[in-house]
Amino acid sequence: MIEYRISALNPKPPQLVTFAKNKVFIARMFKKLMELYREYKEYVRVDLVMYAVMILLIVLYFIYTVAF
Repeated sequence: MIEYRISALNPKPPQLVTFAKNKVFIARMFKKLMELYREYKEYVRVDLVMYAVMILLIVLYFIYTVAF
């Protein structure tokens, strides 16, 4: 067990409980995100392809305007 003493230089106790709560919250959040991804996997892939094509077209447009 870690011994901790409150002194004038360090008046606050360590926040171990808060860290554990944050870790549990992050794990739950990640689990929920994975559930949502599994549910909407097809739509996510379509969106990623759409954004990739859009970025490619923007780059090609700038190359075209600079070259011609």
